[in-house]
Amino acid sequence: MKQRDPMKGRVKRLLKEQKDMGQVAEAAVLCCTSAVQVFVRDLASKMQKHAVDGVGLTPVELKKSVLASLELHFLHEKVNAIDESDAKYHKPARGKKRVQKTAAKKPTTKKARTTKAAKATITAAASTAKKTELGRIRNDGAIVKTRSEGDKSTPAAQALQVEEDDDYDESDSDA
Repeated sequence: MKQRDPMKGRVKRLLKEQKDMGQVAEAAVLCCTSAVQVFVRDLASKMQKHAVDGVGLTPVELKKSVLASLELHFLHEKVNAIDESDAKYHKPARGKKRVQKTAAKKPTTKKARTTKAAKATITAAASTAKKTELGRIRNDGAIVKTRSEGDKSTPAAQALQVEEDDDYDESDSDA
């Protein structure tokens, strides 16, 4: 597949639009295209010399480079129309990066629990335990003991203790 050269097409279109030009030969188009490319490359290198570091190339740099060059005297009238005081041509220089303040930054780690906070938690748990019934009887007939302050073991369920009757006879039951 043949690649199209956008510069070549544009030059050919410009040449055909001229009233005094008739048919444009392919060689003339190639010659004009290469001349335009050389001209633009030369102009860009001259603009780069006048550019301020860190700021993009603007029409102000174009004006300075054209006025400084005697070869481009035919463009002097065109670039004199560029207004250098226009604010859109002057970009502010990039500022320094912000330095983050350590005081404004939130700490990422959690604070260690103080003994005062730990004691407050223990006393709150103890008061809650006192309010609930210790050794509550559940519906299943087991007594559940809750943990007290000093007891570190897990709560355990104990079965109800039933007294055995020595005189009990199974035949006496109603079942």
